[in-house]
Amino acid sequence: MSKRYYTLRYEHTDALHKAGDMLANADNVLHIGQAEGCDVRLQNISQYEDAEWAVIERVEGADEWKLIRTSPYREHEVRVNGMPVTYVHFLQKGDCISFEGLRQELLFDIREDDLYTSTGIMPTPRRSRVGVIWMSLLSAALMAIGAYLFVSRPMTDEMIDAAKQSVLQIKVDSICLICVQGGDTTVAASCRTDIGGVAFLTTDSLLVTARHCIEPWLNIPDTLTLDTLTTEPEFVRMALKAETLNSLGEDDSQWQVVSYCSLWQTQPNLSYLFSATSRDFNMDKSRDLILELGDYDHYYVWRSISARPRRTDMMLGDIACMKVTTALMDNPRGSIRIAKPQEIQRLCGKAGRDLVILGSPVATLDGHDIEVSRDELRRPLRFTEDGRPETVLSHNGEIAPGFSGGPVLTKCGVMDWCAVGVISATDRKNANRCYSVPVTELDVCSHNQKNMP
Repeated sequence: MSKRYYTLRYEHTDALHKAGDMLANADNVLHIGQAEGCDVRLQNISQYEDAEWAVIERVEGADEWKLIRTSPYREHEVRVNGMPVTYVHFLQKGDCISFEGLRQELLFDIREDDLYTSTGIMPTPRRSRVGVIWMSLLSAALMAIGAYLFVSRPMTDEMIDAAKQSVLQIKVDSICLICVQGGDTTVAASCRTDIGGVAFLTTDSLLVTARHCIEPWLNIPDTLTLDTLTTEPEFVRMALKAETLNSLGEDDSQWQVVSYCSLWQTQPNLSYLFSATSRDFNMDKSRDLILELGDYDHYYVWRSISARPRRTDMMLGDIACMKVTTALMDNPRGSIRIAKPQEIQRLCGKAGRDLVILGSPVATLDGHDIEVSRDELRRPLRFTEDGRPETVLSHNGEIAPGFSGGPVLTKCGVMDWCAVGVISATDRKNANRCYSVPVTELDVCSHNQKNMP
């Protein structure tokens, strides 16, 4: 019986094996480094000690492999496709693993065309030429039928065009700092802005976007310090003041930062639809991280949803929704269906799912059409015992500012497609890595009160 396994092909002779040789593996952990105990022994460039640089091991419960950097030394640099690996990289077919720049290079491939045993690879038995031809034709026919019926086949242009009609541009026109005390509301400060993103309408008349599209102060890096406060935008200083005063709680006043937004239809023509405030949206702020900044003489508190090492679940709060009625627009029912929780587990439980991402690469309103970016799910979602996602969706794609809040779509049936995520952010260290919030979080934020602290 055939088994899925991987091969490493050596491109340079700096490794112990000769260039062109292949090393095959399946279940066993493969060690890479300079020490003699490594399966792949590289040229020892260090005059001080031998070291293991990385290991390749199978992802538990899946026919996939991950590269784990194990050496803490800076000079033992490991790259995949030219990008440094800090901790873990989930390997894909065709990845180029390099060490010390391009001096030592391994090409990663996944195969299942031969038999794999504990002693290595065994070529499959040869059949007669006629039998091989008939088997090939039959296999090709079955594959063609399967490719047509298989639920993960890419979305068609017609499906994408239908989804585009329900993608809107959202623009934050102004932001106010409001004080509520004893039933009275006072505007303490305000500023004009020109910050844009996208939102989309669902078949259930929900307007969905990323939370930071309507609360843009959440996009500020976590390196906010006293030294940078004077150079930050005014709305950032307002958000910092509101959070700090609410934390001190010296009186019965409640401080809020509210954004005023306008929604625009871009296709077939640019046209204004309606206005909304950030208080009109439902959000889940239970995962927010409250950070204390400053010193003894300067006390500041900041609210963050940015990911931390081992805390990517914080980004799950970067989603917001509101119910759209006929009082706001003539036809509030969109064309984008939200995937159900059980569908998310089926569609995103394994890597490789074809994804279509819609957004507007220009943040300001100048009539640009909704653009399309395609990629695949790079890492499978992890779920809790009750079926809730523990992490965000990981994928690549040509994502530019203005895509935030856009839908992540996939094929989920012969003639069906749905949204599985909402574009959240790109990785700060690697702009090719993008993260989206699973749409299951809509169930959480839609049941929360709009004006949570």
